[in-house]
Amino acid sequence: MIKIIFFDLDNTLAPVGKPTADEDVVRLKRLYASGVRIAVCSGKPVSYLNGYARQLGINDIIIIGENGVTYQFGLALPPEISGEISYPEETEENLNRIKEEFDRLFTGKYWYQKNEHSFTPFPYKDEYFPAMYEYFERTIPGTGLVIYAQPDCFDILPSGISKGVAVKAVCSLLKTDLCDTASVGDSKNDYPMFEVTGLSIGVELKDSSKADINVKSLSEALDYLYKEIKNERKL
Repeated sequence: MIKIIFFDLDNTLAPVGKPTADEDVVRLKRLYASGVRIAVCSGKPVSYLNGYARQLGINDIIIIGENGVTYQFGLALPPEISGEISYPEETEENLNRIKEEFDRLFTGKYWYQKNEHSFTPFPYKDEYFPAMYEYFERTIPGTGLVIYAQPDCFDILPSGISKGVAVKAVCSLLKTDLCDTASVGDSKNDYPMFEVTGLSIGVELKDSSKADINVKSLSEALDYLYKEIKNERKL
């Protein structure tokens, strides 16, 4: 029985930099009203996700930021529960060193997201991507870090931390079996949560084999989930 649904944000719950469509907010609230917990799991910082989540009107929403490094339960500040996944001090030192070196090499060519535990630079122009990607591919091995190349940015975070690890941590705190969860996402950094949730739904995934189901839109994913939950609970 589905008890928690984990959603990616960008290009899943909403287009990049835009709100969730009103009709899909209604669908999300319908899911919530059916008795499931809603979670947002994104590369964005928790503070950003808190602001986004206010539009949904789901006060006990679960927020997971920076691809699984940080989390909080609910929109209240201070939150009901909050925390972060630990990683070696040496990894943090390597991350800071790479950030400093990257800034020297690419000053003026990028803006970076104000994360707490990861580095997310956004190149100002598409033509800057290849050189930046080559730098990370050459520099990251052996540092305890991993890279996710996104359409508009790079996410650099500690290895061993992922959306899947965060899903496991949240389920442990809530004493919920992983088989009683579902996840919805659209890209590579969502694969780790697809691997651990009982049901995985891709939204226009390039590799449809990574999820149990691949749909064309968030609306389709939400309708499918509601139908599944309705059948489970005989609503």
